[in-house]
Amino acid sequence: MPHLGGEGAQVAAQAGAGVGGGRVAAAGAGVAGASAAYYVQVLALLDPTDKNVARWTGWSVKRIRELGSTLVEAGLVVAAKRERAGRSVFLPGGWLNLKAPSLPMEAWKSKAYGLALDGTPPLSVVLPLRPADRLFVQAWERVRAGDKPAFEQLGQSGVQS
Repeated sequence: MPHLGGEGAQVAAQAGAGVGGGRVAAAGAGVAGASAAYYVQVLALLDPTDKNVARWTGWSVKRIRELGSTLVEAGLVVAAKRERAGRSVFLPGGWLNLKAPSLPMEAWKSKAYGLALDGTPPLSVVLPLRPADRLFVQAWERVRAGDKPAFEQLGQSGVQS
C-alpha cells in the first residue's frame, strides 16, 4: 500500500484510540490501546510491514515488535517468518505468496481486496478498494460477525473441510 499520508496515517495511528473501530476492537479482542491499533492494521492492511507501520504511526520497530508479542500472547496472531513479508506476526490461516509488485499476504484478507480464490488480483497488482478507515471497520465487522482469521481444520481424508 502506498504511504498513507495525511488522514490515512491519522486513522492508522489512532485506530486504538477509537478511529476505525479501534475501541471496539480493543474491547472485543481483549487488548488495549496501541496493541488494538496494531491488530486492526495487521487485520486490514495489505502491507503492514514493520517499516510501513513505523512510518504510518511513528512507532519504533522495537515498539511494533513488543505490540506483536502482546498480540501473539492474546492468541490473535502467530509469530512466523515468511518470505518478503517484512514483519514477524501474521493472522492465523492461509498465506498467499503473491508475485511482485504485490506483497504476499494472509488469505483471510483476499475478500477485502477482491482477489480470486487462488489469490489472483482483479488487476495486475493488489490495490485497496476503499479508504484505510473503511478497511479497518470492514475487517473488524467480519471478526465480530464470527469470520475470524484461523487455521482451517483438515478432515480425516486430508481434504480441507
